[in-house]
Amino acid sequence: MIQAIIDCLICPGKDGVGILGDVEAYYGTVEEQGRGSLHLHALLWLRKVPSPKALREALMENRDNIRARLCRYLDMIVKEDLEYDDWFRSPNSGLSSSIHHEAATSNS
Repeated sequence: MIQAIIDCLICPGKDGVGILGDVEAYYGTVEEQGRGSLHLHALLWLRKVPSPKALREALMENRDNIRARLCRYLDMIVKEDLEYDDWFRSPNSGLSSSIHHEAATSNS
């Protein structure tokens, strides 16, 4: 399963660009959770990406409008289920208030 994800989404062939960009290299390890389900931890190195030092300097100076460009890129690749988050944080869900109540009473 992991190999299929890597081959189809992360590194799709010699000339393909994955969903996170043009991957130069990757390293990953599969780990078992306490309940026995497997999951992946991975590091990806993308081509044509500035070094951490160069990126920091460019961000500090906002060179080439890099802050807005980086935010657009992150908005493209980072996704979450907002409907679930909105429900979970809603004061009407009951769940949110019970969690806050438990946290407040356990700290006293």
